[in-house]
Amino acid sequence: MTLENTVERKKIPAAYESVISFFNHAELDYVNKIANQAGIIEANLPFKNVEALPPDNGEHFFSEYLTCMTETRPQYDVNCR
Repeated sequence: MTLENTVERKKIPAAYESVISFFNHAELDYVNKIANQAGIIEANLPFKNVEALPPDNGEHFFSEYLTCMTETRPQYDVNCR
């Protein structure tokens, strides 16, 4: 725990301390932007400490690899597993 998140973490039950609160910061950022457009000031946004995604670098290898493997990989092996 750091001094920045001590107050917020007091609200979390001990059993849930190791569980990630949010896994998609892009959605949190989107909700914050909507709230900002509705007139909510930065200090009162619903989600604090949202990590901004890095800019798109154009890399598509992993998604293209998964698509290729899904199409070309046989569904069953020699032993029909």
